[in-house]
Amino acid sequence: MFKKWKLFSMMIFLGVAFVISGCTVVARDTRPVHKRKVVVKNPSGVIVYVKKAPPKAIAETPSAKPNTSAIWVSGFWKWNGKKYVWVNGYWDTNPLGKEWVSGKWQKTRNGWLREPGYWR
Repeated sequence: MFKKWKLFSMMIFLGVAFVISGCTVVARDTRPVHKRKVVVKNPSGVIVYVKKAPPKAIAETPSAKPNTSAIWVSGFWKWNGKKYVWVNGYWDTNPLGKEWVSGKWQKTRNGWLREPGYWR
């Protein structure tokens, strides 16, 4: 009887720990390209932070440039709510007279915050 109670208590403890660990606010990029500088917000409009630092960027080798106005937008690590996932880089059309400012992860006192890339 005592063994069953101990097992039951352990299962409850692990279940509660699992639920609590999933109750964090996380950063999400809805799109890798933005027309202006923005702060990553969740769908409700609240600024969110990731407690875990992103991994180092993956070195990418771009394919041949598709046209003279194309610019390579590097891939980046995106937080999906549970872990970081890699978003591959791609060629984008350069708006006339604009320059691409790459996105970056910033360490803040509240955690890591993703600043997406934008055209300036």
